[in-house]
Amino acid sequence: MTIIQFFRLIRKHLLIIIGAPLLLAILVYIFTANQPKVYESKATFYTGLASGYNVGSDISSKVDYNATKIAFDNFISIMNSRNVKEEVALKLFATHLMLDEYDPRLISQKNFREFQKKVPDKIKELVVENDLQATIENLKEHKKPEDGNFIYELLNYVHPHYSVKAISKVKAERVNNSDLVELTYESDDPGICRLTLKILAHSFTDNYKSIKANRTDEVISYFERQLEKAAEKLKEAEQELLEFNQENNIINYYEQTKFIADQKEKLDVEIQRVNMERAAAKASIKRIEAQLPSTSQIQLNSKSIINLRDSLSKVKERIALLETTTSGDSVNIAELSRYQQKRDEIIDKLSIRINELHALGRSKEGIDREEVLSAWLEKVIEFEGIKGKLKVLENRKEEFLDRYKTFAPLGATLKRIERHISVSEREYLSILKSLGQARLKEQNIKLQSDIKLVSEPYFPINPEPSRRKLLVLAAAVVGFVLVLFIIFLMEYFDATLRYPERAERKTGLNVASVFPRLSANSKTLNFNFVKDRLISILYSHINETSFYNTNKQPPAILLFYSNHTQEGKTTILHRLAEKIKEHNQNYILLNHQDEDSTTTSHSAISNEYFFSRDQFANITTKEEFVEHVTKELSKTPEFIIIEPGAIIPEEYPLKLLKWVDTSYCVARANRLWSDADRNALKHIERLLPQKPHLILNGAELDAVESILGEVPKKRSKALMMLKKGLKLQFYSQSKIQ
Repeated sequence: MTIIQFFRLIRKHLLIIIGAPLLLAILVYIFTANQPKVYESKATFYTGLASGYNVGSDISSKVDYNATKIAFDNFISIMNSRNVKEEVALKLFATHLMLDEYDPRLISQKNFREFQKKVPDKIKELVVENDLQATIENLKEHKKPEDGNFIYELLNYVHPHYSVKAISKVKAERVNNSDLVELTYESDDPGICRLTLKILAHSFTDNYKSIKANRTDEVISYFERQLEKAAEKLKEAEQELLEFNQENNIINYYEQTKFIADQKEKLDVEIQRVNMERAAAKASIKRIEAQLPSTSQIQLNSKSIINLRDSLSKVKERIALLETTTSGDSVNIAELSRYQQKRDEIIDKLSIRINELHALGRSKEGIDREEVLSAWLEKVIEFEGIKGKLKVLENRKEEFLDRYKTFAPLGATLKRIERHISVSEREYLSILKSLGQARLKEQNIKLQSDIKLVSEPYFPINPEPSRRKLLVLAAAVVGFVLVLFIIFLMEYFDATLRYPERAERKTGLNVASVFPRLSANSKTLNFNFVKDRLISILYSHINETSFYNTNKQPPAILLFYSNHTQEGKTTILHRLAEKIKEHNQNYILLNHQDEDSTTTSHSAISNEYFFSRDQFANITTKEEFVEHVTKELSKTPEFIIIEPGAIIPEEYPLKLLKWVDTSYCVARANRLWSDADRNALKHIERLLPQKPHLILNGAELDAVESILGEVPKKRSKALMMLKKGLKLQFYSQSKIQ
């Protein structure tokens, strides 16, 4: 749709486009004449959700805008919850119910009288004097979801003050990006407006703190119970370790095992060293004995000396044992002293026996026997001492091996106990940490739930400006847009032939001419020029298709038909007849009639004849038809025009169609091209020698421009300039300047 077509469409429906919005605005103005006054009050909360102090946070921590948005959404959602609204409605109702007389700060006199009339006496009996909370509890107990329950109906129906729907009109919005939330409420009663906001503010504060506190109470209780269990479990594991150490005389298992291993290693070294000394002493004894004569050797190996050596060995062993175990005990010291004395006695006895061998003289090598025996005695004493010491060390080694056998299995058990303690300790510390975090979260929630009502709801004195003008304006705009939308919708879905381009697309026929709906009373339109020019175009088209482009000789047989009645073909033919006469040409107009007749009959119009269905039944050629039609004329006409009846509802002469030179289908522009039209066109195309042309009749005046150009009309200069501007034809001129 072009801009010109848009304005033409507006101009065509200008009356309804102006009238409908105006009517709608007048109706809204009338219906809003008795609109009640509206009072508004506001209250402001400080929440601290965005910039409030957070336990455990540092100064440089960034603001989480997503978390802040969620926090404000939760805040407003809790405020808009049904529980809060019901509580506010009941408190408001209970407050008014306890009034003995109206208080303008709480309710107006008019609303109070209506309130007293509507409330049943059994509801008034629920009032507890000077106890608002008790009255509210009575109302809650009385509220039941059943038919006829006054409190339930009051809350759930559409009461303007006490219903949940009325309380839902409270608007809660965050003030820009601040920590403030503003509540706004409108009502027809200033006292109820202020009181509703006040009750809502205090009820919501209590509910919000309760919800926030309950979020962590259960968590903290859970962690405290788990911490007690973990502590008891850890205590049991530690007690098991203590009892284990006491039973096995363990002070520090790892230090003790380390000490035992170290001492065993030293003992092994000491045993090896003593064994070496023993071997050396034994070798020395054998070497000395080898220097003595055999008789001396026999005497040295005598039973008495061997017994003395055995006794010395046992005494030395005992002394070595006592020396390793003595630690200041007086008993052990005395025993050690006794064995040392016994040792000296044995050595003295052994020395006496050796001295008895001095008389033997020298040894085999000539060495003084006394020196050899003294050396032998010395080595024997040393050897026997080493034997005793070695025996003690071997016993000591056995004790270490026994200790090893005892400590080896204790390590695995101790490791299991210590692992149990470690697991219990980690569990205890983990639960302790979680408990600390839960308590920290609890403190944060307490800080965040500590909302403040920084601006109490005020008592509105003046009503809000009436929205009547805005409603009237909105009604006019909506009416204008709605009507305009409907017009465009109808235009968009309009399936009539209407314009030549659309007619050609829907019918498949070429448009020969277009005839608009014209009014002779139009003061701006040159009616006669348009009418004459359009019929001239049709006349030219007939001559082109009948003579000039075909080289045929008169007469040309023309067919003007329509699919339905009232298409306007007769009017067009009469105008065409006048145009033919203007050019000094002759014609015969044959108009089909339904009644049986064997002869043609004249109409009131010159050269127009009516013919019946069977009138030309005996004619077989076109020449016979022309001769039969023109026999009453003095000369051959240029055109024989056949006008049958509507071909869909009426019968038409099939035989005549095969002699037609040019055919025209006349169709109204304001009708649809139906399946019946398409079927009729297919049928008649099979009978005609050429495809018919289309004449669009009764079209809009602007549809003629595609054939006639710009329609000659008286226009003001301003209108002409506007039209050029809409078409962007700023340099277009009507003549050469």
